[in-house]
Amino acid sequence: MGTGSPGARRASGPAASQSPKSPKKADFVAVAAATAGATDGANAAGAAPHGPELAATVQATMEAGAMSSDDGGLLRAAKRARKERPAMAGKAGDSANPTAAAEAEVEAGNPALGPGGAKSSPVRARKSRSKPNTAMVAAEGDLEDGSGGGGEEGAEAAALLRPREVKPKAKAKRGQKVEPLPQYTAALRKPPPPEGGPVLKILSWNVAGLRALLKKQPDAISSLVEREGVEVVCLQEHKLQDSHTAEVAGTMGLKGWYHHWACSTGKLGYSGVSVHTRTKPLSVVVGLGACAGSLEPDPEHELEGRVVTVELPSAHVVSVYVPNSGEGLKRLDYRINRWDGAFAKYIKGLEARGKPVIVTGDLNCAHHEIDIHAPKTNLRSAGFTVEERESFGRLLLGEVGLVDTFRALFPGTVAYTYFTRRFNCRAQNKGWRLDYFLTSGALMPSASTAAAGEAVSHADTADGAEAAPPILSTSWRVYDSWILQDVYGSDHLPLGLTLIQAAA
Repeated sequence: MGTGSPGARRASGPAASQSPKSPKKADFVAVAAATAGATDGANAAGAAPHGPELAATVQATMEAGAMSSDDGGLLRAAKRARKERPAMAGKAGDSANPTAAAEAEVEAGNPALGPGGAKSSPVRARKSRSKPNTAMVAAEGDLEDGSGGGGEEGAEAAALLRPREVKPKAKAKRGQKVEPLPQYTAALRKPPPPEGGPVLKILSWNVAGLRALLKKQPDAISSLVEREGVEVVCLQEHKLQDSHTAEVAGTMGLKGWYHHWACSTGKLGYSGVSVHTRTKPLSVVVGLGACAGSLEPDPEHELEGRVVTVELPSAHVVSVYVPNSGEGLKRLDYRINRWDGAFAKYIKGLEARGKPVIVTGDLNCAHHEIDIHAPKTNLRSAGFTVEERESFGRLLLGEVGLVDTFRALFPGTVAYTYFTRRFNCRAQNKGWRLDYFLTSGALMPSASTAAAGEAVSHADTADGAEAAPPILSTSWRVYDSWILQDVYGSDHLPLGLTLIQAAA
């Protein structure tokens, strides 16, 4: 194991044992050895050169003898200069008194100090406004213009010596404060209509299994009928078979009412809709039937029990449960290319009989972004795809000319009718508006009809949809469209429609 200082060992290494090939290289070897010795001596004294000081030493070495491009010593020296940063004030050694050290170094002729003996700023310009050291700038200039003999290597070394540029972070732009949209509450319901005039109230509810609901709450339906004073109840997704309907009707608490069912025969415990009326309807139609425009009904439509229509003296009431596009949108093609068109033709056929139409139920479509809590993350979710929404607006609201009663009366109000049972979404009001009351334009108040008609003509017929059919003549008008947010028992909320007969 050898003795002596590290500088002596470096000087006696391969570079010293081999004879130099040029006088410049010989001079460089000599200066390098002297520089290493000076550095070791400074280390022993506790004042080793750092950063800018070492850069000046490199400059002095270059002036004594420029390195050839294949030596690599200049680049190594620059890298070492970058690594060795000035010590923080207050640490061991002479750095505790930087002013005295600077004065001593100026007297000794240290080229690493600027005019007046001021220490240059650290190489890493982090939050520093001081000017770069003049000796360091001179060294960089020699390296970059090639006078140091480094060429491309010299430029790289100069880049290493140059202080790093710290770019300030861009300030976050403050956007304008967006006012939240109003939320629907029971306070927005209109007061009861004036007494003395005819009133028709219709209740609609996707019960997600009627027998399960009545098992938990035997008066779930009858209590709502009594509280709201409704004349017609439309249910969706009751999941019953024909053999169960008579028994369940007897447990609903609607004594003396008329019950009309559509049940799924293709799949047990699935789908199914019904209409229950206080008075006997003029006629009842189960399914889409021949009004769909074909000689025979589509078996896929009819086997799932999705439509029941009752004819009242004032209007046709349709309870419908529109097919869901399903997981992975596996039924999207069936939904928009077969079902939607057939159902639209069916409704147009009903209007052709001379009475307005009221369509209610789970339509499985959140028509606009306001109708869903998280529109951006559900663009490919069943019920909010572009295809479903376009079909909904183009056919039912455009070609048929139906009006979304809730949106016509509350155009900028947020309200949901469906909440998944997971993630406590109902308590957080994170849901979808999938359940509707759509009516013929003739049933809307004159002001709302004009506004809704204008909205349809601009939004839903923009792609060349046909104009709405002529307005039917009727004395009945929509008075209110409401949602019962205090009722539990299903993942859907009940909703209702109030109509009054206008004075002649």
